[in-house]
Amino acid sequence: MPPCYALKVVPELAARAADHLTEPNTRVVLAAHSQGTVIAAAAATRLLAGLAPHDAQRVGIVMAGSPLQWAYPRAFPAVVPHEGLLELFGDLSGRWRTLARGTDAIGGGLTTWRRQVFDGQLIGVGFREDGTSGALPPAVTGPTGALVLGGDHWLPDPQHGPFPGRRWASGVLHHDDYYSDPEWDRAVACAAGMESPVEINRRSAVIRLPGSGIAAG
Repeated sequence: MPPCYALKVVPELAARAADHLTEPNTRVVLAAHSQGTVIAAAAATRLLAGLAPHDAQRVGIVMAGSPLQWAYPRAFPAVVPHEGLLELFGDLSGRWRTLARGTDAIGGGLTTWRRQVFDGQLIGVGFREDGTSGALPPAVTGPTGALVLGGDHWLPDPQHGPFPGRRWASGVLHHDDYYSDPEWDRAVACAAGMESPVEINRRSAVIRLPGSGIAAG
């Protein structure tokens, strides 16, 4: 049998990210899809362990279609413990964003659970930026139609749009093509610490999408 892929790729990915961080004012966002999110979490943990606090603030993660919460802590609790994911989320101070769809049978919410709709709002329990877990503020609606609850961005499927100047894919996508959703770019900006996932709702309850002629939010 071939050797474990993770034994090679995790240290290489962490080393490559650390090399990028030697450049001043550079930010690194590790992006992964599906099973690759396990690799990204392991690489981020290894990377942060070797960084000074001020450099760790330039690191973020974006995960899409991830089974990391519902599958791995249950199947491999000694290797991927729930407490380890909580600690990683706290170390990143909220710069860990997860894209999910209700139609995705493989991936799902990663940083939240016990989700339910109450009084017309999506609420739930999840990881907090201070490294604790508990009840979260109700979800907010972003400019692309995603519901943001904690670190999870729940995408509409089919996607809203199309919007001029943005990637877009038609039809119900399930587990595929998360990168085509306009919320992907916003999640990357949030993971880089350059945008707040809930700032939009502080500015205005209704945001007009550039060139779309319609409003969302």
